[in-house]
Amino acid sequence: MEIEELRQIPLKEIAKKTQLDEHNIKAILDKDFEKLANVNVYMNLKILQREFNVDFTDFKQEYESHRVDTNNHKLKIQPVLLHYNNSNSRSSSGFISYFILLVFLCVVAVGIYYFIENQNQNYEKTQENISISNVSKEDSVEENKEELKNQIEETENNLSEEAIKKNDEKINSQEQNQQNKEENTQSVNETQNTNQTQENLAQKIDDEEKKENANNTEELAENKSEIKEEKQEEKQEEKKVEVTTQDNVLVIIPHQKIWMSIKDLNEKINKNYLLEKKIELNTNSLIFLGKNNYDLYLNQNKIEIPANKDGRYLIFKDNKVEFLTRVEFNKIDKMSK
Repeated sequence: MEIEELRQIPLKEIAKKTQLDEHNIKAILDKDFEKLANVNVYMNLKILQREFNVDFTDFKQEYESHRVDTNNHKLKIQPVLLHYNNSNSRSSSGFISYFILLVFLCVVAVGIYYFIENQNQNYEKTQENISISNVSKEDSVEENKEELKNQIEETENNLSEEAIKKNDEKINSQEQNQQNKEENTQSVNETQNTNQTQENLAQKIDDEEKKENANNTEELAENKSEIKEEKQEEKQEEKKVEVTTQDNVLVIIPHQKIWMSIKDLNEKINKNYLLEKKIELNTNSLIFLGKNNYDLYLNQNKIEIPANKDGRYLIFKDNKVEFLTRVEFNKIDKMSK
């Protein structure tokens, strides 16, 4: 396909198929090389050639010749501009730079001068302030010394007067205390005689009361012991429960309410109870009790819970009772499912 044939196709259709800018496509078809100055021409030509199979060899030759001509024109104009710039700009820029440098140095010199002057003035002021403060401090120190001396003299005078008063008061108080002691000793002697007679009477009364109280306490202790024995007998009678006379029967008697779980090993049935009264078992059973607070009978014989076993886990099988650990209990429970 030639470029003339491509021009017959609408620009929108070409742009839609190639995804290129319509203005760039139009400049390529019109050979408007100035509008293509900032465009990647060879990339656009490659895409158009791929999509429409167009031969752009003549276009490329014309485009290259145009580029060479524009570059030569720029090279011809450049020396004239450089010569013009070198002749005028150097002289003007050199004069301006020297002038700016001189102004800058003058400003710096003036700034340094004023800075040094300010520092000297500040130094003189500080020295004057220091001398004034030292003089005022010396005056204040002397005044404080005089005030302290006066205060010390006043306190000494006050202390001497107070000490004399205190000594007089102590002497008077001591005399009064001695008089009071003498009066108290006389009164004590009089009261001691009367108190002795009263104490003798009180001792006699206390002895009689103690004897009576001892007799009463003995009687009370005897009554308490009798009452305790009666209560214990009553409790034992209450705890006595009729145990069945049948053989091969396990009887569990709780001392208080106990939660109980029984698994019938023959029928594989679980039952849970809140046990308040005795219960009798005559089948093979896996038993769990919430507490150890119960009595156990087998064939009318009481079975003691061993100290080294947990009395909550037990098995009744083949007319025998065996206490288990928790692990053994769980193992038998799983096997019996």
